[in-house]
Amino acid sequence: MNQVNIDEVFQGEVLDLIKDLEVLNTALVYRDLSSTNDQALVLEQQRLDNGTLVLASVQNKGRGRLNRSWFMTEGDIALSIILRPPFLPKNLALLPMIPAIAMVEALAKLSIPARLKWPNDIIIGGDESQIPLNYLGNFRKIGGILIENVFRNNSLAASIVGIGLNIMENPQLKAQVPHSAHLKLYSPFIDRLVCLRHFLTHLDKKLLEMSHNPHCSVLNDYASYCETLGREVTVVQGATTICGYATHIQPDGALVVNDARQNHIIRAGDVIGY
Repeated sequence: MNQVNIDEVFQGEVLDLIKDLEVLNTALVYRDLSSTNDQALVLEQQRLDNGTLVLASVQNKGRGRLNRSWFMTEGDIALSIILRPPFLPKNLALLPMIPAIAMVEALAKLSIPARLKWPNDIIIGGDESQIPLNYLGNFRKIGGILIENVFRNNSLAASIVGIGLNIMENPQLKAQVPHSAHLKLYSPFIDRLVCLRHFLTHLDKKLLEMSHNPHCSVLNDYASYCETLGREVTVVQGATTICGYATHIQPDGALVVNDARQNHIIRAGDVIGY
């Protein structure tokens, strides 16, 4: 472990935030990393405890779903969590939904009306005068979730839960991802510690609840926040395109899209809506 790279001031602030939490119990905060998920995977191999948080003040090579690049700037949130059983759902399809729900509920406490786009985007509505992009109407992406699982001896040993949240203005990101946005647009005085406090508190509570009640209402809660549902969408899967209405999400996390002839079960792909 490279102690030279530890951001001691930020780490002290994070440790203060989590001192009363039960699942999320320790944190390592780095000045800069290529990817918090990559570092969490290294630390998991060293058998660091369940509930360990890995954060970076600056992340240089963050990635999202399908290994797409995601650019952050200092003041944003780049965070990964090492989770082990029993704090993992038996239905792993629910795992990315738990931090997504926690983030929406945390931002609601800050009067920021975030929503979700299937499968892993945290979004927020834009000005109706904005020109719709090839994404989801006037919604813009402010963050996302990335899950990477670790198996040993054919059994799940741990999951790395990565969370990125855009707080600061980032022209580089906007140039690369036109449908991106940042929270300062909606709440000029917000900062990462305020977001982290609310998010980690909500997430800790949900992880604890799930460990005691595997049948808690994760799927229903996710669906209630999912802006994809009830919309006409286009699903791109390689050379295949499916158009129809997104009707519901199955227990295995798949999106169901009805094209007036049949239901299509979508487990992977780019989903855009208008």
